[in-house]
Amino acid sequence: MKNILITLIAILTLTSCSTEDVCGTITGFGANEYGYYIYLDGSKEYVTQTTWEQAYVGDELCLESVW
Repeated sequence: MKNILITLIAILTLTSCSTEDVCGTITGFGANEYGYYIYLDGSKEYVTQTTWEQAYVGDELCLESVW
């Protein structure tokens, strides 16, 4: 039983955050002819319209890479 618990914790820890994820504090946002974007710690990241509409400066956000 103890081994199963340790295995489950290890799996959850390893799969909870990818190195491909982009995380940070929203420092700004905007839109252009290419789409909607937000700035995470000063880095421009394109997002969906839904994410953009729910973005507030100061919020913490993690985006999964789609590439």
